[in-house]
Amino acid sequence: GLCAVVGPPPADRSTLDVVFPPNKWCVTSSLLSLSRKPPPPLPGGFRLGKRLYFLGLSQTLESGDRVVHGARGEVTGPASGALAGQGLALLFKGNRHSVEFRLSQLRRKPAPPLPGGYRVGEKLFHNGRSQKFESGDRLVHGALGEVTGPAIGSAKALAVLFPGNKRSIECFLTHLSRT
Repeated sequence: GLCAVVGPPPADRSTLDVVFPPNKWCVTSSLLSLSRKPPPPLPGGFRLGKRLYFLGLSQTLESGDRVVHGARGEVTGPASGALAGQGLALLFKGNRHSVEFRLSQLRRKPAPPLPGGYRVGEKLFHNGRSQKFESGDRLVHGALGEVTGPAIGSAKALAVLFPGNKRSIECFLTHLSRT
């Protein structure tokens, strides 16, 4: 939206103090993030404030914020960097910062149910054979992990994060149990 510049330019001349109505306080903005022209439309034709559902795998970010498969977030702007023009930034309830996603990870309607009637966050045991991956992650027979979302491309598997691993591992439903 439109803003009002507050006071003379700062000494470093790379920022300005501005007020964005209806706010009454000023913020320091980089000159690179300000323009006299309105911004281009957001990718996918979405608008600021639109609520979208996240379809990716649940994860805790370095900031401590968490994104959860199936959660609904509010569009706060376009994605930047490598995702510029291909994604959006969303803010989720309880998080301090917006998180950027590809459009393919977002949808207007709630995520479909997970296979087997399982739920995101549910704790399941791995009853298949133990394995070690090049990444250093491990899949251990009898380990208890947390469902983070659906497996990619298989209606008979789930993504599960096991303690000590960096990433979720896709496990067939036949290799998972509640007990």
